[in-house]
Amino acid sequence: MSVYRLTIPGKPIPKARPRFAKGHTYTPKRTLDEEKRLRESFRFGEVIVEHDGPHGVNKEKRIGFPWLGKSRLRFWVTFVGASTSADLSNLVKSVEDAMMAPKGEAREGGIIWDDQSIDDLRVRRGVGGPPRIELELEVLGADRLSAVR
Repeated sequence: MSVYRLTIPGKPIPKARPRFAKGHTYTPKRTLDEEKRLRESFRFGEVIVEHDGPHGVNKEKRIGFPWLGKSRLRFWVTFVGASTSADLSNLVKSVEDAMMAPKGEAREGGIIWDDQSIDDLRVRRGVGGPPRIELELEVLGADRLSAVR
């Protein structure tokens, strides 16, 4: 088992709908800026890692997430300080899209290939304290997948 925890300071911003202008579609700048902020946190933030070891659980700190590729994941996320009018599914979509490797760019900036890797998703709106996003990712082993599905 490997569990990765990261707290990203700052007010969570939901993913905005695509916009249409002059015959083309574009993503609003605010959404692009939020995804960039999240990707930088995934690469440079202080991540707490827990591994099962021969003598129990080992904890360590590291800078950034490792490349998780197509690993099956349990993904828990708490949004603290998000607007009460923000749709939780759009808040999650911002984080999921930031986690994914940009199409055609392999690992550049992402930590997973696709959000289809997420087998267990739990989302909540937290209260109290400074605005932040609290993430917990667990890489699921083959024995744990059957319990999730």
